[in-house]
Amino acid sequence: MRGLLFFFFWLQSQLFAYTYNTFLLDMEEELYPKILTFWKDLPQRVGDDRIDFLVIYDEVDANVAENICRKLTQKVKRLRGFAFAPQAASSKDFFHIDLSSVDVVWVLKLDEEMARKIAQKTLQYSILTFVYDVKDLRYGFLIGVDLRKEVQIYINRSTLLRSRFSFVETFYQIARFME
Repeated sequence: MRGLLFFFFWLQSQLFAYTYNTFLLDMEEELYPKILTFWKDLPQRVGDDRIDFLVIYDEVDANVAENICRKLTQKVKRLRGFAFAPQAASSKDFFHIDLSSVDVVWVLKLDEEMARKIAQKTLQYSILTFVYDVKDLRYGFLIGVDLRKEVQIYINRSTLLRSRFSFVETFYQIARFME
């Protein structure tokens, strides 16, 4: 009986989890660490010889976030001389984390209210942000990737102007700006 009940709750969580484009996720797993190499201020930002990279998820997407972190750990050992430390955290736990040590946040699918709160908090702490869905840039996140006819990197212009982030000129040439 207990096993059946566990199975029911597991099945329910899987049914209500967001669906993700696996090709887009794979592309972002490849691109986001590479984009960090264009970030001019990365050496000054990293204070503990480790890039603390948080993947923020909604409760139902824990498996997706853990999978991303596992893949990133396998693919990226060091980046610009720093150890690369991806970790998953739920959107609710995010507000209980010491953000002064977090360098980068990748936000998966979240509801609008939570996305806005997280975007505001990351901007307050000058944390570089990536999003799964480029549409979420409207909440105040900085960088997203889209796949339509080709892979395209987008930068939220207003967030860039309000923040202290600076990238090498090449990055600005390959990315597109969104308002």
